[in-house]
Amino acid sequence: FWRLSRGCQKALPMLERIYRHCGSCNGRLHFALITHADKLTDLQAEHKRMRSKGFTLPLAFDSEGHATTHYMRKWNAMALPHAFVVDGEGLILWHGQTNRRPFREALAMAMTSVARSPCLADEMSKELGRPKTKAA
Repeated sequence: FWRLSRGCQKALPMLERIYRHCGSCNGRLHFALITHADKLTDLQAEHKRMRSKGFTLPLAFDSEGHATTHYMRKWNAMALPHAFVVDGEGLILWHGQTNRRPFREALAMAMTSVARSPCLADEMSKELGRPKTKAA
């Protein structure tokens, strides 16, 4: 889940890299940036701007708030961007902030599951690198 805010904008490059990398899952792993809070006209303008900068992530407008209710409110998730990693059966494997290590680990597990190839998870980890940690 995402909106037109600076924090969400900062997450776009990493999410785009993951999205492109997961293309090797033969269409069995899906991504979408979903928003409910932004105006449709603003979202359309942002979509055009994102495309002009080379972003290819699908952008979805939750006009009636069904996805927002089913995921964000049900799981008491407040901060954006917020990711849900959902398996093919609809089971939520993980949810939380996209800049957290468990997000990458849940994606790696999902990739391994759908592609039946653990090497994809290793490739993704190498490509994305380790999350930044604060110096002590």
